[in-house]
Amino acid sequence: MTPTPPPEGAAADAPVAALRHALRLLESAQRQLRSSIAAELGVGLSELTALETIDDLPGLTPKMLALELNLTTGAVTALLDRLASSGLVDRLPNPKDRRSVLLRLTEAGAALPARVEERYGAVSAEVLRASPRLGEADVVEELALAAAVITAHTIR
Repeated sequence: MTPTPPPEGAAADAPVAALRHALRLLESAQRQLRSSIAAELGVGLSELTALETIDDLPGLTPKMLALELNLTTGAVTALLDRLASSGLVDRLPNPKDRRSVLLRLTEAGAALPARVEERYGAVSAEVLRASPRLGEADVVEELALAAAVITAHTIR
């Protein structure tokens, strides 16, 4: 008996399914790593993400942070209250708008994203030991392109 050929298009769908599965595994591993790092640093995942965003984008206002994190301004106010009371973020007067403030990491706050980068560096080195091809320039470029395509699907 001859095996039944796959339905039309099924062979073409196999790479999509394999990539989808790999991306889901990667996203899950990334989420678990970030949760682990946040716990080690004694902050929640939302707080860690806010600290990294403030570090990456100096001069943010709470409203801008809310847009970046896709949170309401009320949720960001509560988040910033927690970060400020922990001594991780300062709210400075905004010279361009007296009704607003600018966000700045304190010295203690700036240390946390630096520790995240150290941990990511160590994990990245371990990944490269496990799969050296991931360090090749063309593979890195393809991963960055994949990230850009995925990000494009988040823009409203």
